[in-house]
Amino acid sequence: VGDSVVAKGKETLERAIKLVEETPKWGARVVYGDTDSLFILAPGKSKEDAFKIGYEIADAVTADNPKPIKLKFEKVLFPTILQ
Repeated sequence: VGDSVVAKGKETLERAIKLVEETPKWGARVVYGDTDSLFILAPGKSKEDAFKIGYEIADAVTADNPKPIKLKFEKVLFPTILQ
């Protein structure tokens, strides 16, 4: 049972990453993903656009999964420096 739970979690995360990176209107990429979270970079976007994109991504990932799976948008880090 434990292995199937881990496998399903990994599948869900990979599907979310693919959705984010294959949706050109967001211009975003996933820089980190874990069991229950994504860290998404949206280069060149304003803080307002980042919030809008974040909510859109959370809604799209939620819609792409069966209930009760729900991705909750939490915050925007602005500005952020990644190396």
